Amino acid sequence: MKRVKSITIGILLVVSFFAIFDPVSAATVTINPGGSIQTAIDSANPGDTILVNPGTYKGNLIVYKPGLTIKSTGGPSVTIIDASQIDPCNYERGDCVAAGGCKVKYTDAKLNHNGFLVFADNVTIEGFTIINATYPAEYNRGIGILIGSIDTTYFGYYPYNIDKYGGLSTVGEGAGQNIIPRPTGVIVRNNIVDGASDGIYIWSSSGNIVEYNVVKNLIPLGGDGIIVYDGGKNNIIRCNTVDKAVYGGIKIMGNTWNQELLRQYPNHKQFDVTGTQVYCNTITNTSNAPGINFGWIAGTNIVAYGNTVDGNLQGIRLEGLANAATLNIYSNNIINNGIGGINTSDKTPFDLTNNYWQGNTILTSGDVLTSPEGQRSSCTTECTLRRNKLPENILYPKVDIETFSLSDGSTIILDGKVISAFSITPGTQQITVEVENRGLFTQKDVRLRFDGMPEDVTASFNPDTQKIKGLNTEEYDIVFTVGPNVPSGEYDITVVAYSEKGVFDKATIQLVVN
Repeated sequence: MKRVKSITIGILLVVSFFAIFDPVSAATVTINPGGSIQTAIDSANPGDTILVNPGTYKGNLIVYKPGLTIKSTGGPSVTIIDASQIDPCNYERGDCVAAGGCKVKYTDAKLNHNGFLVFADNVTIEGFTIINATYPAEYNRGIGILIGSIDTTYFGYYPYNIDKYGGLSTVGEGAGQNIIPRPTGVIVRNNIVDGASDGIYIWSSSGNIVEYNVVKNLIPLGGDGIIVYDGGKNNIIRCNTVDKAVYGGIKIMGNTWNQELLRQYPNHKQFDVTGTQVYCNTITNTSNAPGINFGWIAGTNIVAYGNTVDGNLQGIRLEGLANAATLNIYSNNIINNGIGGINTSDKTPFDLTNNYWQGNTILTSGDVLTSPEGQRSSCTTECTLRRNKLPENILYPKVDIETFSLSDGSTIILDGKVISAFSITPGTQQITVEVENRGLFTQKDVRLRFDGMPEDVTASFNPDTQKIKGLNTEEYDIVFTVGPNVPSGEYDITVVAYSEKGVFDKATIQLVVN
């Protein structure tokens, strides 16, 4: 039997790193205090690893070579990136005659307030604390970690080394805009951004992972903790903590400056956030905005679950044009917020059922669906196991059709394998199908169906749907009915386990009508 697994959380983000870079030839260099991380980046080859020993280092680091891993050896508590400092050899420019022969130092204060600027694919940034990433005078200046390119970040200064490696263009029509980097496969893990204008920014880029980071103490101008902006598909934001943001804890946004474009082209890439997964994050004390905010978006399989949204002005908000978006928001703890759920969008209604509600001053505002308080969810286990690198096939949802047996004791499917045909005569036949959830977390609304059934052959299910807890198996009793006029013969039919999230598993069996 061909086993079909279609749960998309995480699977869509598998990158072809090892197909691109030869790990045998990749080098590892170590940087000590007083050394330059940017110089190591400039000297590296794609796929190299840069290890950074404890100390304080200059920021405004431009990561423009694919496959680099930049990782601290001692963790974020002892490895500091000071975004108020810039390496004098930060930007390469072939027509500049300077001390190094081909480097130039930009001294404009507006530039010198970023931690890491990631413009290349398959880069990992891990284990740093970024400080002083603030610029209180204008938006989009002062970013802890940026994935993608905001042209305004440079105020007209486009680093020449980005041209060399396929990034921003500095000449001709559309200079600085026509080849904007949109990296994929970037991992931002176990960093602390303390006191930034914006914490971690994914700008119009897809297929990236942001996990185990802490973003805190943001300033009012900007003030977004973790944000996906201008579209971007299949980004995963998980197991992060955002505390004391100002204008949004975690924001998933389309291009709010070009609203007419979304009206005319609802699936335009500037709004499409298909496959975005926001789960197991903790967002607290966002003073002027929601803990989690969706707005001006389109796409499908947009999921937020297991998040704790506590003590914010609003809990979870949907705004702007969003009728082109399909959201699945469940098992979140929406607690102690000014307004628990708020809908100011054109999407009616905003479905926030199957979440845990407690202590919100106002439960909802706008057209919001809620349900009675359920069981408080916790992602502590998942985040801990993921940090310890438990295999992905255990962590991710994995629901299988395990057995298919008849009332006379005959077995058609055993341990997920088809072992015999299903023979039946006109009339009814009692069947039991067992479905196993091999993942760690409860799967709701698990259903069964049969595809490819001959005419006048029907099946009724009891229960029609059910919740299967992690590492548990549930049974479905099925009455299979074959009408008197069904021709004798052999038919291939498919048993399907599915939910609104998609298909979990399929098994094709042979139905023999005698």
